[in-house]
Amino acid sequence: PSRSPRASRAHTHIRIMPSNAEQLRAIANAYQTESMERSDGLKEAKMHIGEESFPVYLGHDKLPELVAQLKALDSVDKVFLGYDENTVKHCGPRLEAELERQGVPFFSCVMGLTESEKNMQSLDRILETFLKGGGTRKTIVMPVGGGIVANTFGLASGLLFRGIRLPPGPTSLPNAHP
Repeated sequence: PSRSPRASRAHTHIRIMPSNAEQLRAIANAYQTESMERSDGLKEAKMHIGEESFPVYLGHDKLPELVAQLKALDSVDKVFLGYDENTVKHCGPRLEAELERQGVPFFSCVMGLTESEKNMQSLDRILETFLKGGGTRKTIVMPVGGGIVANTFGLASGLLFRGIRLPPGPTSLPNAHP
């Protein structure tokens, strides 16, 4: 059976690869993650964005070590924790206890669980909580949860101060991936 010209063109289009495909494939195959195991049990990976790079710390059951990394950052006055209604119950108590144990001042704000909670009222409440809590350019904004929390607190931090630090506390694989 013969194909229609349209079906043939579509099939041909799929087979055409960009002229630099081999070069891109070679770059991808040659890429090696810069990472190392640390003596405290954390894995440190180096992430690159343009000419800049920054560390990403990974570990299972390493909350004290991760909080120590937060505490070791330069010029931090406190941590502003962003939760959703689930993470405040399931992650908040352990995280806040560790922050207290290590003497790291913090305050928090809780938002709803659904996409519909990504709205101006939630954003306004987050910004108000940050400002009333004494947040400054030296405050770390740390969303703890999935993408809804990360997106909303990330937007809030961008509106508050240019360059404010925003280390994520992902609790879902899709939020941890980007």
